[in-house]
Amino acid sequence: KLESLPQVAMSLNTRPRKALDWLTPLEKFAQLVNYHMAFETVAPHV
Repeated sequence: KLESLPQVAMSLNTRPRKALDWLTPLEKFAQLVNYHMAFETVAPHV
């Protein structure tokens, strides 16, 4: 059975990775975005 590209992407992005300390790529991405947003709130670009 051929899966659609979005299904394959979701499958890969929700699989925990040892390289990410057992977080999923989606969880790691969310952490990085939240860190960046918190930093921007404290020290916005001038």
